[in-house]
This record gives sequence, C-alpha cells and structure tokens, in this order.
Amino acid sequence: MIEAQATSLTPPLTINSVAESLPRGRQPEKYSMSHLLAVGFRGTEYQLLVLIEKLTSLLATKQAFEAMVEIKDHGNLDDIGIVSMQNGKPTSLQAYQVKYYQSKIKINDFFNQDKAANSETQKKSSKKDVKMHIGKFFSGWLAWRGKYPELTHESALKSIIYTNSTVDTILQQCITGNVFTEQFISRGETTQTQHTQNTVDLVNLWELLYQQAFSYLEKNQHKHKLSSEILGPILGQEKHEKQALFKDFLKSVRFELEQPSIQKCEEHILDNLSKYLSKSNSDAREQVFLGLYYAIYEWFKGEKKNWENHVLTNTLMTKLIKSAKVRGSELFLLQGRSETALSHMSYTSGNCSVTRPEATELERYFNSPGLLLVVGEKGLGKSGLIKQVLSQPKFSSRHYLVLAAADLAQDAELRKKLIDVLTHIAAINIVVIDG
Repeated sequence: MIEAQATSLTPPLTINSVAESLPRGRQPEKYSMSHLLAVGFRGTEYQLLVLIEKLTSLLATKQAFEAMVEIKDHGNLDDIGIVSMQNGKPTSLQAYQVKYYQSKIKINDFFNQDKAANSETQKKSSKKDVKMHIGKFFSGWLAWRGKYPELTHESALKSIIYTNSTVDTILQQCITGNVFTEQFISRGETTQTQHTQNTVDLVNLWELLYQQAFSYLEKNQHKHKLSSEILGPILGQEKHEKQALFKDFLKSVRFELEQPSIQKCEEHILDNLSKYLSKSNSDAREQVFLGLYYAIYEWFKGEKKNWENHVLTNTLMTKLIKSAKVRGSELFLLQGRSETALSHMSYTSGNCSVTRPEATELERYFNSPGLLLVVGEKGLGKSGLIKQVLSQPKFSSRHYLVLAAADLAQDAELRKKLIDVLTHIAAINIVVIDG
C-alpha cells in the first residue's frame, strides 16, 4: 500500500509560476486560448513537440521570440504562432496548422463539396464546413494581419501547413517547393501533370477556393471575432480588390510536408538542447527535455480555468530550462525505473509476438479514469499484456509510469517520489504497479 507522506519536491514547475517570478516589467503578456479537445492524443502531442522543437531551435541560435498555441479566433492558423523579435519589435511571424496524418492531404479538404440536397441529412451536412476549409485559413491570416499590421508582406507573415504527411496529385501540380506556383497564384491556364492524363484547370480551382474563402467570411462574420474594422472594409471591396487580397494570402502559404515523425521530433529537440546547454551540462539534456515537456504540457492545456495564459518568450524559456535542470531529477529517476520495469516484461514467445484479445479491453480502461486490477495465475502473461498495450504508438512513455510492487514496498523514498510526481505532474495519467 502506498501511504501519503510529506512532500519533498520543490513547488511544481509551471509556465505561469516562472512568468510571475520575473520582474514585473519583464513578465510576458497573457492571451486568450481556445479549449483543446483532448491533450494526450497523438495529434495534440505532435503539435506540442513541434512547438518545443521550434522554440529550442530558436534558443540554440540565440533568437528572441514570442510564442502562443491554440490562439482563440485565429481560424485554422491557431495551432502555433511564433513571432521573431528584434530590439523588442516583431520582425516575422510563423502561424502554424499542425496535422499528424496517416493519409495524404487532399485538395477536397479545403472546400465544401457540392451536394444534391435531396434529403434532410444532406441539407444538414452541407451546412458544416470541412475541417481544413480554405476560409478558416484565410480568416486566420486576416486575424494575424490585424494583430501585426507591420508584418503584411508574405515573407514576414507565413501561413504554414506543417505535417508528417504529403499532398495529393492535384495539390502537387499547384505547388513548387513549398509554395503555391506563380501560375496558380495568378490564376494560370489549364496545366497537365507529367505523371497522369488528368488535367487540373487552375483557373476554376483558384476561383472555387476564392469564392469559398469569401463566402466563409460572409457566412461567419457574426461568429468569429475578426474586428468589424478589419472585416467590414474587406467585404465591401470591389471584386478585383478581394482577388488581390486573396492572392496575397496564397503567397503567404507554406507547405512543410513530410516533416519528422514524433520520434524524430524528439531527437531534434535533444540535439537543440545539446547546442543550447553548455558542454558541462549537455549530459542533462534528457532531464531538461522531460522537465520542459511537463511544464509546457501544463501551459499547453491551459493552467487556469479562464483560459488565459502567458505568452512564451525566450526569457521565460531560459529560466524554465534552468529550473528544469534542478527540478527534473525526480521525474528522470522515476522514468528510468519505469523503463527498467518494462524491459523485464515480455509479450513475445521466441521471435513471435503473442496477440492477446484482452488488449483491446485493457486499452479502453487505460483511456478512462479509475482503478483497474489485472488478476490471474502466475505465468499467464499479465505483465506482458500491460507492455503490449503500452507499446502501441498512441501511448507515450512520458504519460505513464510502470513500477514494481516489490520496489515500492521496500523503498519508502521511492513511494514519496511517486506521490510527489503524481501530485504535481498532470501529464502522468497511467500508473502501473506490477506485482
């Protein structure tokens, strides 16, 4: 039995606590966040790791920045916003939509399909905009332009679709490098792919995206929070002015395709931390990464119920890393013990993996709160079943701990560390005690 004892950890490391410890004049501003659907799902974790990878890269090159995630009322460019700063002034902005996909991004993902509304179901579904609707990107770009009017040039304000996946053949014909082709932006004539006999009418495709972008603005002008001072004049423009504005938006779009997997992203973060930390501290990079991850996880999901969070700055991140070097040791120790415990489990027989039908049911329980007992005779494979489920890609080792019951029974200090970590680290949502 684990008994609660006096906590020995220093207060939990959070972005807000670090920010509020800075001198008042250096405390970063706060901004309004949208509600995240579910922190911990693979796509959301990928978004979090991309953020950390980008920020540690900027720290390694000594660049000043301000960063936000899930920025409220910024359309489909709300996942990550990173503003590069120089002498206290913004010089460039990268606004991200991060997509962790198993399939290709298709041109149809950007606009609503025409449907013959012969039924109530079709009528209802036709009213809902697709998730990657071009209008959501366009409105996000307009929101960022309104927030940073000095960054209106496409080289200063980039609208980035960042994904581990790629795009379909139609989009490939519209893109060169990672940008829309000049021919497409200027509404070029019909082109033909070199690989198939299919043709893409760029004029009609451009016109379709343009019409859907502005119809989205008109349809949602009372729902999204684009300032009436911004949106009113835009909707009142002549067609040629609207077309010129849409072309400016298309020039800002960047397709960052086939980006690193989750594992590669983690490796890049560790490389960035090696460059940032002094040689004498480079061995602590994994400990620092763990401390950073848990602190930013808290910030990422919203530390406060009113969804107001501090902007991440290079000053704040520097202090956070210094704190993580000190406070990450307990977490690092427990993660090491967890990896050791898992290494002693097996769900294979020789070179063959043994698939257990109970794995699906166990996975369902792991995604729900509560206490679960896995019982059975010795040697039936209870520990192997646990490892089989936790080895799936959807379960990250940063979100669970596996500890031997014998170790906990014999080591009072280990029990204290476990209780402290569970009290302070919300990201740890599964604890397995293996008997």
